[in-house]
Amino acid sequence: MDFRQRLLQACHESLVVPQYGKGQQTFIAGELGVSQEAVRKWLAGETVPRMKKSIQLAELLGVKHSWLMLGTAHGEIEHDIKTAKRHAAGVYGFMAFLENRGVGARFLGKNTKGDVSFILNGKQFEVAVEVAQALDDTQTKWKVKFTQGQLEAKGNITFIELDGTPYSVAGYFLLTPSDVVSKYGQIEGRFTSLPIDYDTEGKVFRVGNMILKKVLS
Repeated sequence: MDFRQRLLQACHESLVVPQYGKGQQTFIAGELGVSQEAVRKWLAGETVPRMKKSIQLAELLGVKHSWLMLGTAHGEIEHDIKTAKRHAAGVYGFMAFLENRGVGARFLGKNTKGDVSFILNGKQFEVAVEVAQALDDTQTKWKVKFTQGQLEAKGNITFIELDGTPYSVAGYFLLTPSDVVSKYGQIEGRFTSLPIDYDTEGKVFRVGNMILKKVLS
């Protein structure tokens, strides 16, 4: 059951929200202070509300916020908690990497699509950072997952953890253009997953026949 299905179920079972075709969209929009078009997109499954509005929406519907946004079946909540922790580790690791290279950086706010902003050679970058997962013990095949919001950031960075490399003691930070993710990625629920191959001889990472560039290499 995805967000749209949970939302429709909650609306149908609500004692305060009008039923579909009887002012439901108008009522929700008025109660949450958003446009009817925004509510229409939620109900159609085209978008999901941001954190503040999703909390208000759950309260209006009388359901748990975690259930409405994440669901409970098949360990969805536990999976998202692990994903969030892994993501946070990647973001903080990238900040430490930039600082070690003498690059000034700052965390972006919650209402932005990226995670980190930094200036390099007079140009400002705003990027979303994600951590790849090894698919086998050889650490030659990896997979990284980006949300749609992350792909809408101005840039994307993939962190691959390989200890003690000449590039970084923690691993590699790779430039992962959104057009590359769109071309080679596969949709997996709320994520787009991208397979990455590591050439142990050439010490390069490939997506298809394209070599991913390292940040500040």
